[in-house]
Amino acid sequence: MKNRILILSATIALLASACDDLETPIGFNGDVSKQQAVMQSKIETDENLSVRMSYSRFFLDTSPFKIEKNATFSLKVNGTLLSSDQGEYDDDDLCYYFDYIPQAGDAIEITANIPGHDPVSAKTVVPTKPNITSADLSMGNFDNEYSVQQFTCNIRLNDPANEENYYRIDFWATIDEIRTETEITERTVPDTIFQDGTFHIGQRTVYDTTITRDTSLYNMWPDVTCNDYLITDGTSSMLSLIDELDGNELFFDDNKFNGQSHDIPFLLSLDDYYINYNYQYYDYYGKKTIRTQHIPSTLKIYMAIYSYSRDLYLYELSVASLENELGSIFSEPAQFHSNIEGGIGIFAAKSSTTKTFTPLAISPTTNE
Repeated sequence: MKNRILILSATIALLASACDDLETPIGFNGDVSKQQAVMQSKIETDENLSVRMSYSRFFLDTSPFKIEKNATFSLKVNGTLLSSDQGEYDDDDLCYYFDYIPQAGDAIEITANIPGHDPVSAKTVVPTKPNITSADLSMGNFDNEYSVQQFTCNIRLNDPANEENYYRIDFWATIDEIRTETEITERTVPDTIFQDGTFHIGQRTVYDTTITRDTSLYNMWPDVTCNDYLITDGTSSMLSLIDELDGNELFFDDNKFNGQSHDIPFLLSLDDYYINYNYQYYDYYGKKTIRTQHIPSTLKIYMAIYSYSRDLYLYELSVASLENELGSIFSEPAQFHSNIEGGIGIFAAKSSTTKTFTPLAISPTTNE
């Protein structure tokens, strides 16, 4: 018996020692990259120039990114130094805002001086706005099985010749909705009841009706497909790069139609449930029936087409590729595109044109 106790004690001691070994931190034997200054600015016409300065972080480091709040800047536009425009740091947006508002064709150079670091610089040219010579949208079929309303959209893009151009197209929609809510509330009131030849004091149920109306504006993002083989390489799905715009934006270049007017067809699908619906429920606590009717008054569909600088186009595609690679353990490492000297990041520009379509209202339906 004593030998068994000794053997059991030795086994427990061995397991405890093994657990201690498991808790020993595992060192990283690779090279730890040096921290770099990061400059980020996606420039858009008709908006004040903004720049965020921060620092890179080792991929195993989980601490928050460090923001640089003490940078000073040198800004040149079309070769002219804007000496009075130094940028002002905004604590809420964590970036510097400048008085300068970029315009199409502007050549912008910027240098950031950071205490204790080498200067960080970048340059870009703001592209001209895309030339859309025609754009139309019309209602298509209604899919009763999935309660989806389809729309067809066709645009004609006039592409400048003898230069590389890069584009992005986004779709979204808004609806002004009239909401009518009817509340039918039950209550009891005293009543005189004639029964068996005599009058009795009793009660009866009455119903009070209250009707309220208001209007609301809702944002919607349609599912969009494009079957243009010149810009989608034979695929029918839109290239999605931003989570909240999943399935409704497209990036492409003019490699196959440089200098030509090119027609691009799109098919948009909107979920009918978000367009019009009615419902009713009973509030047992408040003893009332609530009926709500949503009727669309104005449906608007928007299309924004952007001209991207080459650096911004490559940056967006590389970021999308990096995000996609994170979903597989067998993926090769992906590097994002950077055009910053003395650091990493992006300083690049875009310009845009927006078209608004107001299709016919869809007949109200009831969703039980």
